[in-house]
Amino acid sequence: MDETQVDLAMLRAVQKGIAFVWLYDNAPNVLINGMAEYITTSAGLGPVSGSHGGDGWPEPDNICWMNGNPGAVAHFLNYCEEHRRGFIQRLNQAMKCCWHDRTVDDALGVPAQQLCASYRSQNSVPHRMVGI
Repeated sequence: MDETQVDLAMLRAVQKGIAFVWLYDNAPNVLINGMAEYITTSAGLGPVSGSHGGDGWPEPDNICWMNGNPGAVAHFLNYCEEHRRGFIQRLNQAMKCCWHDRTVDDALGVPAQQLCASYRSQNSVPHRMVGI
């Protein structure tokens, strides 16, 4: 790894750590990890190698944000943000007090499963993250 790659890796690690500080943690870890990845990638620090959206899709009856791959979750969250500007902020605020099964749906204004189906049908490869 050359010096530039080391510097980027360090910057990315610090940014991701800061993202975890900003996020409320009253949510499943898989969602919090995806949100931290979304914030880091949106900051222009690029996705983690091998963390593209669509890798390791959850079972068809599961929702995209339940994917164990933070990069795939981040891509889905980006898709949601593109469809409902302010979604990430609303979701983080909703996570401030408590978590319930409809927290993501409430922040989106539609069932997450509906957007997940649309995302799966339209996105076989990752798209540019919002703000990049």
